[in-house]
Amino acid sequence: MELTLEEITYLGNMMGQKNDLGIFSNIVVPLKGDEKESLVKKGVIFDNNFVPGMDIFLGILSSPQRCCRFVAQVGYLTIEKYSYYKENMLVLAQNNRSKFIFSVDSDLKNVKWQFIDLYGSSNLKTTSFSSIMSLDETMIFAALVDLYRKEELLSYICADKSKNSFSLEHLETYIAEPMKNGLVNFFLNNFKNFSIPSDLKAPLSELNKKSIVENNNALRFNEQIQFLAKNLLLFHSVSLLEILNLKDGKIVVSTTVFLNAGVHDVLRIQLLDKGTDLSTVTSKEQIDEIIWALECPQLEVQ
Repeated sequence: MELTLEEITYLGNMMGQKNDLGIFSNIVVPLKGDEKESLVKKGVIFDNNFVPGMDIFLGILSSPQRCCRFVAQVGYLTIEKYSYYKENMLVLAQNNRSKFIFSVDSDLKNVKWQFIDLYGSSNLKTTSFSSIMSLDETMIFAALVDLYRKEELLSYICADKSKNSFSLEHLETYIAEPMKNGLVNFFLNNFKNFSIPSDLKAPLSELNKKSIVENNNALRFNEQIQFLAKNLLLFHSVSLLEILNLKDGKIVVSTTVFLNAGVHDVLRIQLLDKGTDLSTVTSKEQIDEIIWALECPQLEVQ
């Protein structure tokens, strides 16, 4: 079933029970006046009432217990999908140019093939990396990744060898004025918990203890992470995955970001309360996690 934003708004005005997770609480646009007629033609309403069975379907969208939001940016292409769960029933939704296409959970098989088409599907990854970091450590890590990416690009342009280490002053200068399309700005612009660290030495010391950053007269990643940073030269896609549960009137959220530089280079970033869980994953693992999230799992309250 396909509904316009105006039709969704009209139906929202008819719904009695709504919550903050539901689509009718989050889409409200001015009406054009022909919504009732078009909804009758689509078999959604009849004589100011819902068609039998439609009230159950719309009830899931109106007051779900859990939902999932997926957004991927691939160049100028934006892919946006949602799922809504209530009492063991699941409804899928896709934003399609200001119209929403709704379907049942069995459509997840087709959705998986869409993700395979988008990301590729492989059990291989170029590098293996996993670490839990504080917010400040994450920002230092992101700044060094940006510096390696920048040096790698310059090496292609100038046909010269890229730097493998940086001074503390170099890092301080960069993080004070990061690249617009760099990882540092990505965190600052998209997540309110992140800020520029006032002290770089403390998080650098922690990254050194974790064997992520070597600090012997110059700052450098270990060889594995250097390779990862340089492979993240250009992003094919940036994907946001949010799972939301409604518990005791409060919304519990799990947020994960995937940065894809290719089929075999995927950086997974899960946001924690006071930090991040960073790791490289295979594109198959990424797709499996997205499908799992779209099934609206129950989150554990920390």
